Amino acid sequence: MREKVNSQQEPEPIKSHAQSLGYTFNRFMVILARLIIMGLIANLTIKAFLVSPEVGFKSIAAIILPLLLTGYISFSNKAHHLTRPSSEVLNVFLYLFSAGWLLGLMVLIRYVIYYSNRSLPIGEFALSITLSIFVFISERIAFKSLVACAYGLVSGFLFFILFFGVPA
Repeated sequence: MREKVNSQQEPEPIKSHAQSLGYTFNRFMVILARLIIMGLIANLTIKAFLVSPEVGFKSIAAIILPLLLTGYISFSNKAHHLTRPSSEVLNVFLYLFSAGWLLGLMVLIRYVIYYSNRSLPIGEFALSITLSIFVFISERIAFKSLVACAYGLVSGFLFFILFFGVPA
């Protein structure tokens, strides 16, 4: 006599595997968002040094300053966690804000590169602030909110490529 297979037992491993893949993919998106910002910063720094060493060192200063300030605030702050937002409305806002923020920064950087003499490293400074804030909030907000920001940053970068092409 054949035994019936309990159909309720089969989905557990499948569900667990799907959740694990989803978590891994979301972690990948967080890493990808950071790598995109760091790559843009590196690209702008190299271009700054091609203009002149002085512009290049200004660029490095503009990159390091927000990171130092964020590091100091992060390690000297006694409150280790901000409130952990979990609202879906907040996550959608974070996604849209992050996408719009990076798209706006990329348009600003494009404008500065083509229509300015690059004496002020505005693009590097703005991207470094963005990376600093993204790293700072990583352990202070809910993972779902962090993932919303990461997807937004990656989407903003992809929207820029869609509208303006690959950053030169």
